[in-house]
Amino acid sequence: LQKYYREQDRSLSFISSSLLIADIYLDLKNRDSKKVKFKVFIKSDYPSHEYADFLLALKPHAYITQTAEDNEKEYFVEIVSHQPKERLRQRIKNYLYSFQGREWEEETDKDFPTILIICPSEELLDYIKTYTKRKLAQFDEAHPIIHLATTEKVSQAGITGDVWNSLNNRKHEY
Repeated sequence: LQKYYREQDRSLSFISSSLLIADIYLDLKNRDSKKVKFKVFIKSDYPSHEYADFLLALKPHAYITQTAEDNEKEYFVEIVSHQPKERLRQRIKNYLYSFQGREWEEETDKDFPTILIICPSEELLDYIKTYTKRKLAQFDEAHPIIHLATTEKVSQAGITGDVWNSLNNRKHEY
């Protein structure tokens, strides 16, 4: 992380998202216990991961597994920055198309991971929420679990804090 931070050609959004991922990692490591374990994978880990093909294609900012005594939960973390709205819509569509294609379930024999979207502002969160709800309304069947929060809230309360807005009317809990 320090190497990337020092490089002059890294954008401010890259530095911010890298620091947020580090905060997320530390938050989850603090929550590790004998009963619950977390693993955080980032883009540089994907080529050697057992689900490399899928992770390299989807490119989430982080992939998190939460292992408890008798179950495992998985999460894709998408950190949104101020970028053209078409690019944001395309990222959302990539997740939705991946869910619809059922490739994850076929490859892993697991349910599609919960998608955690972290936005830099309430305004952008509202935009993504509205757009995603509109896209989800087109689904005839079940749809992925998606939760949204702002960078500020995640930074203050941690990724495990009560900061998430659900698109599925489900409360998100770690």
